[in-house]
Amino acid sequence: MVMNDDLIGGAVGPYELVDRLGTGGMAGVYLARLPGDGQAALAIKVLALRSTDRAAQRQRFLREAQMTSRLRHPHILPVYDYGESSGKLYLVMKLIHGGTLAERIARGPLEPGEVAAILTQVAGALDYAHARGVIHRDIKPQNILFDAGGDAYLSDFGIAQPGDSAGAEEAPGFTGTVAYASPEQCRGEELTPTSDLYTLGVVVYEMLTGTLPFQGSTPLAVMRQHLTGPVPDPRAANPALPPGVTAVLDKALAKRPSARYRSAASFSGALNRALYSHSQPEQPSVERIALAASAQPVRPPGPMPDALRLRVTRRLLAVVALLLALAMVAAALILTFAR
Repeated sequence: MVMNDDLIGGAVGPYELVDRLGTGGMAGVYLARLPGDGQAALAIKVLALRSTDRAAQRQRFLREAQMTSRLRHPHILPVYDYGESSGKLYLVMKLIHGGTLAERIARGPLEPGEVAAILTQVAGALDYAHARGVIHRDIKPQNILFDAGGDAYLSDFGIAQPGDSAGAEEAPGFTGTVAYASPEQCRGEELTPTSDLYTLGVVVYEMLTGTLPFQGSTPLAVMRQHLTGPVPDPRAANPALPPGVTAVLDKALAKRPSARYRSAASFSGALNRALYSHSQPEQPSVERIALAASAQPVRPPGPMPDALRLRVTRRLLAVVALLLALAMVAAALILTFAR
């Protein structure tokens, strides 16, 4: 079920809905404002309650919206308000105008520097949330937004509902987006922060290559790829990538959670090293410098310049003359005392 545009011009809670910004499954995102505020400057995500499990859906949404609203990080999209109105749940967020990561990927693979910058910002947001017990569960390019300055914001923490993503309705009991799901997510297991790191790995793979690592004709076929399929070499899709990227993504997309990176920051750091270490000249170690110095041949001294030879000769003659004079004085004194 996709909500129609009957809401435009109406209200959800105290907010007036001015225009539709986007649609996803059972949710719509609207441009909104508070009455009397003039220019619309808010974004509201509105979800229609399903008839089957309204109480459970409402309880989960309100609990997780409350947790998300407490997250304060420069790269997490701020949540200002949330609630329920006329059988619809809503979430009020900051309005930003730079588009989504999905729109950037649609134009082709991103440059390595852009990938590194986006991952650094998103990784910081994700580690911050994990440290506060919040798991995202639905990291995907559509949930990474940009402001006018190009800074990335991670949105929709923990509020993705079953059926909120394309294809999810074909996998009963599944929550999230199949194309980015971790193996444990595909098995319906309880999720941990390492599940978010896997889905972030899928997003990074897609940023670098312009394509998803695991694909299939049905959601279940994609799930099987997540569960048992080997990670495709990203350099097959983008030969310009340095060799080290393959090992980084293999670790990020490991089937076993314990084999993955322990934090988003460690994943980001490993990718940065893989992307840039090949282009930096190798710095010699202290041991290598010492070995090179010891291997230098010892050269015999060259001929002494004429001017220097003349100065040395004059000094030697002066010393000899002084010694002779001292010897003559000593001899004269001895003869005098002998008489």
